[in-house]
Amino acid sequence: MENINNDPQTQLVLLNSLLKGQVESLLTRTDTLMQRNNVLENYVSLLTEFINNQLGIKPPVIPIAFPNRQPEILIIYSQKDDGHWLERLKTHLDSLNPKAQMRYWDDEKPKLIQNWRGTLALDLKSADAIILLSSHSLMSSELMKPTDDTTTDTLPDFLNEARGKGIQTLTVLLDPVVLEDEGLNETYLVKLTAKPPKPLNKFRTKNEREAEGERIFAETARLSQQLITTGKLPEQPPAKPAKSSSLTQATRTSIFISYSHADKLWRERIEMFLKHLSLEKEVEWWSDEKIDAGDLWRDEIKQALAKTRVAIMLVSQEFLISKFINQVELPDLLNAVKSEGVALKYFLISPCTVKLTILSEYQRVNDKHLIDMNESEWRQSFNALVDELRAIFGVL
Repeated sequence: MENINNDPQTQLVLLNSLLKGQVESLLTRTDTLMQRNNVLENYVSLLTEFINNQLGIKPPVIPIAFPNRQPEILIIYSQKDDGHWLERLKTHLDSLNPKAQMRYWDDEKPKLIQNWRGTLALDLKSADAIILLSSHSLMSSELMKPTDDTTTDTLPDFLNEARGKGIQTLTVLLDPVVLEDEGLNETYLVKLTAKPPKPLNKFRTKNEREAEGERIFAETARLSQQLITTGKLPEQPPAKPAKSSSLTQATRTSIFISYSHADKLWRERIEMFLKHLSLEKEVEWWSDEKIDAGDLWRDEIKQALAKTRVAIMLVSQEFLISKFINQVELPDLLNAVKSEGVALKYFLISPCTVKLTILSEYQRVNDKHLIDMNESEWRQSFNALVDELRAIFGVL
């Protein structure tokens, strides 16, 4: 500073020229709007301090060439999940952030991109906000698997690295995922109250799911806009979703298959896929096929229902008109789904009157009836189910 002309105005012009060149160079190398805002704030702060302390005059407005760049929101999701949720999220983001550029990462990209980890890292680096639609399907995908036991290159690793650079992740719970178990406890859990949020797919009726989804996605869009403009989120620690009680975890350890004997073929086909799950972990499944002659079959079924953690229903017209299913299996299973967090997965085998029953309030697994699928399609559907079950039972 000793070499700068003593004339205050000359000092200001020279300092502004020096800082402005440095700032514009920094702006071209930063990735997010939040980082650019920080550079700009530091620039203005330095000039203001110099003017106030050295010159004793009111700071003038100093223009700066700010490079044009649209904010970016990166959405991470699973293609196996209900696409309706993604569409509702996009609608809310468009209404609140019309200029934001949305980019997408799904669980199929690792199959399509050879160096998907490097590509994901670059996309995260350029994002201003990240939104994670957390589900069982996503948690069991390739994105969550490290290259080997010595590497830290999973999706949670990349998100934590992004957080260290000031890029936050907003997490929306579609399924009851325990974030700390998945390494995602540092992400910001979107919720409407101080209590842990109820996963969207766990609401009993379609109307309840839709109403809660609208509220959650509106809040997600609001928070993403806040991230883009300020780089900050409310001073509220992310809540951890409530874990199932230890009693439920300890006693509910099996899969219950509910079906009509007229649909025995489909039970056998789905069991063929469940056998692979039992090879990876001691997960049992139960159907009335396991009742031996002479057993007290009603007691056997009641005991099996009490141990059920996942209920698989193969629904057809024969299933719906079964008195035993309606009077014994269905009430106990649906009560466990509602009160104890048992997961319900039901397939429609063929056209039937399911819309007239309480099952219409729950989300089915398949849009296309099983009997209308070719062999490749129903095998893919059952394989996707196993992926979800692996996540539920904690199979790595």
